[in-house]
Amino acid sequence: MRAAVIAPIGLLKRYAARARYHLCLAHLCQSDSPYMQFYREASERGEYVILANSIIELGQPMSTDELLRALDLVHHAEFVMQDFPRDPATTHFWAMNKGEELKKRYADMKLMAVPQWGQGKVFEDWWASFLWLRNLPFIDTIGLPKFIRGGRGVAAQRLEQDPMLRLDKEFHLLGTWGNPLEVKDMTRYKWIRGVDSKAPVRFGQYGIALHPAVGLLGGNGLRDAVPALDFYNPDDPMPSITDHNVVTYLTWARGKTDARVLPFPKPEEGFETKSRIFKGP
Repeated sequence: MRAAVIAPIGLLKRYAARARYHLCLAHLCQSDSPYMQFYREASERGEYVILANSIIELGQPMSTDELLRALDLVHHAEFVMQDFPRDPATTHFWAMNKGEELKKRYADMKLMAVPQWGQGKVFEDWWASFLWLRNLPFIDTIGLPKFIRGGRGVAAQRLEQDPMLRLDKEFHLLGTWGNPLEVKDMTRYKWIRGVDSKAPVRFGQYGIALHPAVGLLGGNGLRDAVPALDFYNPDDPMPSITDHNVVTYLTWARGKTDARVLPFPKPEEGFETKSRIFKGP
């Protein structure tokens, strides 16, 4: 599985550049900025650059004109079409009415659609949206979003069991949820093309290391307590931890756990030597 590292603007060359697969955000790609320049150069080197519509970061869709300006700035390999949270009907309408137009304007660019569920957040509603969008011939990729949480694994199992549902489509994991170790678990599905995540850098900026074999220690409570990634904050007080996180995440995406994990004892067990067990003074 290919993996994109999402990082603050000031840390792009340190961490996002570790991969040749990228996801850049439309709302940051609006002018001749260092952010735009980084992804333009990546594209010119032949690296795979996906333009996301920034719905998660902004909380609302960008206008069509704003998105088109972002698309014109960088030669993107793929575009995540506008999606409307908990509004499958509008998401479908936008895909149907803009998809063919975008294909004509950017003939060599792939289009990704993101299925939605309704206000009740029922997985079967999301699945119905997926089935509707996958039948559009100009949609190349289906984005499996993190907001369906455990439903993403259910969707992957159904797709694994019925190859016809995957026919002529690619699949990408949009973000990570819960324990980012999910990335390694999802590599069992060889047809999932890629994943993107802010988690490795986001946690690293706050000194939180990802355990190579266990993932995020502390569970969802810790994840929710860490502030959202600030794209204008280049602080990296413990780069060795952030670097470790990025390497661990990229390794998971290859379906591996390369790092050696030391078997530290529990505090009450102390540590054993040849003569006795030391439990401190």
